[in-house]
Amino acid sequence: MSVQALCTWDWQASATLTTGILAVGAALWVGKKQTGIQRRQIQLAENDLKIQLLDRRFDCIERIRQIRSAYVGSSTLSVEQIVEFFEVIRLAELIFPVAAVDNLRRVSAQLAQVEHFRRMGDAAQSRHDETARQQAITQENESAMAILDALPSLVDELVIAAKIDIA
Repeated sequence: MSVQALCTWDWQASATLTTGILAVGAALWVGKKQTGIQRRQIQLAENDLKIQLLDRRFDCIERIRQIRSAYVGSSTLSVEQIVEFFEVIRLAELIFPVAAVDNLRRVSAQLAQVEHFRRMGDAAQSRHDETARQQAITQENESAMAILDALPSLVDELVIAAKIDIA
């Protein structure tokens, strides 16, 4: 082979090489765009999950507000309302931070005490034990007052805990 044969320009080889380089460049550009689209889709999916969580949290808070309104109005709850309150606590355990749920559990324990003292008073009344009945009523009222004192701050704490940063 001569030097001249080695130094001649082959347009076909040059076109093939240029086409290959352009194809790689285009593939890199398309890949970068697709990666950007996938990142955006992931961000949108994360935001959608955050919004769903926020909706569930505010639904939970609204149910607690309704129970609180019923309790403040009558200082007692129906069996259905008590069951709903415990259902709300179970839901809150899944969607709220531990600190907010702990306060909710304390209120539920106080509610259980109110119901316990109410039953004790009813039993004392059926036995005609007025002293035991008065003690039960006093303890029931103390527990009820503790609940009434705790409920407003509890809802406020849940509202603060419900906030989610959606970027």
